[in-house]
Order: sequence, then C-alpha cells, then structure tokens
Amino acid sequence: MGVAVPALLLAMVQAMDSAARQRAAVEAGLTNTSRVLATSVEHELLRSVAALDVLAASPRLAAGDLAGFYEEARAAAAQLPWYTVWLADAHGRQLMNLLAPLGAQLPSLADRPYVAEALRSGRWTVSGLIVGRVSGSQNVTVAVPLLRQPGTPLYVVGAALRPATFNVLLESVNPYLHTATASIVGRDFIVIARNRDAERWLGQRAHAKYIESLAEAPEGLARTTTLEGDAIYAAYRRLPDSGWTIGMGVLASEVEEPVWRTLRTSAALGLCGLLLAGTVAVLLSRRIARPIKQLADTADGIARGHYDPAPVGSGIAEIETLARALQYAAQAARERDQLAEQARHITAELERVEIRERQQIARDLHDDLAQTLAAALIRLTVLQQHADPAVARRATELADLIQRANHSTRSLAEQLSPPALYELGLVPALEWLAQELENDYGLQVQIHDDGQPKPLSIEASSIVFRCVRELLINVFKHAQTPSASVRLSVEGEQTLVIHVLDAGRGIDPSAVAHEVGAGRLGLRAVKERLGHLGGSFHMASQPSGGSDVSLRLPLMPRDSAPTGSHGDEPPSSAGPTA
Repeated sequence: MGVAVPALLLAMVQAMDSAARQRAAVEAGLTNTSRVLATSVEHELLRSVAALDVLAASPRLAAGDLAGFYEEARAAAAQLPWYTVWLADAHGRQLMNLLAPLGAQLPSLADRPYVAEALRSGRWTVSGLIVGRVSGSQNVTVAVPLLRQPGTPLYVVGAALRPATFNVLLESVNPYLHTATASIVGRDFIVIARNRDAERWLGQRAHAKYIESLAEAPEGLARTTTLEGDAIYAAYRRLPDSGWTIGMGVLASEVEEPVWRTLRTSAALGLCGLLLAGTVAVLLSRRIARPIKQLADTADGIARGHYDPAPVGSGIAEIETLARALQYAAQAARERDQLAEQARHITAELERVEIRERQQIARDLHDDLAQTLAAALIRLTVLQQHADPAVARRATELADLIQRANHSTRSLAEQLSPPALYELGLVPALEWLAQELENDYGLQVQIHDDGQPKPLSIEASSIVFRCVRELLINVFKHAQTPSASVRLSVEGEQTLVIHVLDAGRGIDPSAVAHEVGAGRLGLRAVKERLGHLGGSFHMASQPSGGSDVSLRLPLMPRDSAPTGSHGDEPPSSAGPTA
C-alpha cells in the first residue's frame, strides 16, 4: 500500500496536470486568436485613417475647391470599404457628404463626440456604432482632423464604414469549434460587429457579466456569458486608440468536458493499476531506488554547475537512457557556459576596438582637421587687414565660419573620446558632460557622487558614460524640463548604481515596455550595452511625474582595478586634449 497508494495519487496528479495543460492550450489559443482579430481590426481602422490623411492633404481642399475634392472623395470611396465620405469645418458644420449633392443643406456634426474629440485633440478618432444623420443607417465613422497650424484644426474629414466590414474580419478567423463567438464592442459596450446572429445583436449592449470582465483589464481571459445566455470562456483585447474591445470565446462546456473526461479516465486506469503497481513496486523498488537517487543527485549537481556526472549502472534500459540524457545535458550546459564566456570576451574586445577607433578618429579630428582650420584662420587674419573693405569683410565672414567649424570639430572630438573619461575617470567625465549639455542645449545637470571607489574597466567606463549621455539627451528631447540629475552610489562594494532623474512630463508606465522593445528613445541600446557588462536597466515613470532610469552593473574587484581616485580610470589617456 505504501507504493500503490502514492502511485494512484501520482496518476491523479498527472491527470490533473494534463487536464490543466489542455485547458491552458485552449486559453492560449483563444488569447492568440483575439490578438490576431484585434490586429486585423486595428489594421482596417488604420487603413482608413491613412487614406483619410492622404485625402485631407488634397491640394483642391487646400485651395477651397470643394467640387474637385468631392470627386476625389468619391474616387477614394470606390477603392475602400466606405459608403460615404463627409467634410466638416472647425465648428462641426458639414460642408459635404457623398450621400447628398454638393451644396445641399446638411446637418451639423458638432454634437458628435468623435468629431468634438478630433477637433479638441488634433488626432484621429473613431465612433462606436451610430446612426448616420444623412443615410439613416448604422455605421462606424473614422474622423481625421486637418491641421493648418500645430494644434489648430481647419477641417475634419470622415469616412463611414458599415458594420458588415468588420463582420467579415470576425468570420475569417475561427480555428475552433463551430460554436465559437467573436465580437467587437465600442467604448459604450454596444455591439459593433459579431460573427453569429449579427443582425439580431447589432447595436445591443453586451451582457453585463462580459462588461464586468472588460472593466478589470485591457486584455485578459474570463468565464463569462454571451448575449444568448451561454456560458463561455472568452479572451478579449482592447484597442488603445479606438477603445474598441475584440473578444473571442468558446462554450465553457466544450472546454471543461475534455478536462473532466481526462480526469475520469485517469482515475479508472489508476484504480485498475493498483494491484499491478503494488506487485511490481515490491519487486523492482530495490533495483530502481539506488540509480534513481543517483540520477536525482546528478541532476541537482548539473543545476549547481557541476558538469561531470558520475556513471550510473542499473541494467534498466530506461534509467540508462536517462543517465545518458543527463550526460548530454551536462555537456550542453558546459558548452553553453563556454560559449557565453566567449561571447563576453568577444563583446569586451569589440568594445575595446570601438574605444580605440573613437580615440583615433578624435585624434585625427584634433591633430589634423582642427589644426588645418586653425592655420586657415591665421591666414585669413591677413586678409582681414586688406585695403579693400569688401575683401576684408569677406575675410571676416570666412574667419567666423572657420571659427565655428573649428569649435564644432573640437567638440565632436571630445564627444567621441572625452579626455576627462580617460584621464580623470567616470565621475569627472560626467561632470564635464553636464557642462557640455548646459552649453549646447541649456540642460542643467547636477552630478551627485557618494565618494566611494568605483573600480571599472576602461570598456565599462566608456559604456556607462555613453549610456548616461544617451539618457540625458532623451531628457532634453522628450521630457520638456530644464534640469536633470545623475546620482552614483555603490551597493555592497560590488554593484554600481546610477540613477538618471528628471521632473519632466514622464511617460505612461504601460508604454515603457513597448518603448524599450521597439527600440525607441535609445532605451534598447542602453539595455543591450548594460547586458554585455552583466548589468541591468530599469525605468520608472508616471505621466507628468518625471522619470527615474536606474542602471546597475557589477564593479571590478578592488585589487584588480586600475589605480585612481575612483578606481575607474585607465593607466593612461589616449583621447584628444582640449
């Protein structure tokens, strides 16, 4: 019984695990399908937005030729799933609608929320399901403002799409059961499109339980109820720009019944195998227990980094196969670590090559181009004394141009290979950078250092310097604030922590991961550079609450660090002099 009962329990646990995997697979499929549907719907909206942007840029509209613009709109509607195009002025008065002759009296759109929002925000908007005031039929309207000056809408151009356009999208993606339900609801939770009984439910409010699920998060999966009253598992995703929610669901019974069937079958098989399990367990336990324990110890050793497993001899083919698999795993883990170490060495060498190239370019700029410009400036000094006033004036103008070029050349040389970084160390280099940013951009940067030694290699100092510079440039470009600060500290004598802070406009936390993943604002480059050093990157921000970007990386052991006031300077400088 000591063997048979645990065997039965193990069978039940495995059955439950299998059932959970089945259910997770269905839920993952629903989630992926809802995302595909959301992407298709968003693409359809953006296609109309792009076409309306092109239409709004019409020279005829700019010239006030409404008749010509009317024909252009008619031609565009023939190529797209629009059944009408309309034009309104900045007060919402309708100037044109393809459903009415040009010059006809048209109802105002000033009270339409999506028109008011487009005029207020200066960006495209989309309505929910509405009834057209000219057509009298249900439609979805996309509105795009035409800006003559930043923030000053002149016109609003709109296109109306029939709900059937989106019904086709929903019906095209249905890899599950024939009872699957896909729907689109607007911000007001009114049904815009549906793949089942669309005519019956179009314009109806979604089920209260479904609405309650949508209020929890912009994306998720929930057990909810359809408008027909059926219990379903539904995955949903809200589009950020339009506020529409796309949902995909299957009947709960079709998800849960296979799970219960698996559990019942497993329980029956487990009970039938109790007698056999008890008999076989007694006979084989002594033969199996020892090698299994050895395999467990081997697996634990591999997890801890010991890649030389002891041989396991049992005479049982399955255990021998598992032992060989663990040996292969140990070899693969060893090779993985070796490749990772090689990659780190290659990355460090590439960084050293880049530093040398930057230093060489900086020397060439300083010693060649800058000297040539200086020599030209000296020669122009003679011409500035020329008797002919026109020649002297031209010489002075050329001298000013060469002086600015000389200043730019020296500034570029210093940015490529800052002398302070290689001669004095990281903290003095950041103080020099702060002064440069204030001179070039008017951004006031305060550097705060805890005074602790910060032993870094030449390559690490260069990478950290460039990362901080990239983040401060981002503050100037995007944060809309005149000041920032950089704080350096050491945690536990092993980790350097750098905070780049500003009190600017900040960024929505939900967009931070997207910004990093898409490589925007230079954040992805900062993350990758720190990763080469074994470091990490984290950004905390709130709209209108400023940003705090933290960089963390390991320090060198002090006994192996270069000498210097902060332990981050190389033995000698190869950068240009000021």
